[in-house]
Amino acid sequence: MISEALRIGKKAIIGFPNFAHIEARILLCFGGRAPIMSSLPYSWYSTPNLRFLAVKDFRDFCREKGYKILSAHYLGARGKIHFLPNLFALNAIFVITK
Repeated sequence: MISEALRIGKKAIIGFPNFAHIEARILLCFGGRAPIMSSLPYSWYSTPNLRFLAVKDFRDFCREKGYKILSAHYLGARGKIHFLPNLFALNAIFVITK
């Protein structure tokens, strides 16, 4: 879907819940189950998300595909996250291009 968006347009905006958020890690580690939290409010079997991924996963994906990240925005419960976004961001928004 991303490659198709970039075929049609010069840029694509991609947003996703960060599965590597500290709360998700704690729930998975101590609860032993896929986390359900504010940014991931569905059970694994009924989620509209096609994949669970982390900020680092998406950055790796862009590097492997040769996509350039024009900007990245990391959001927490109280606003933008600037420190360790893979750990503290609930959601990520990227603007990418070929």
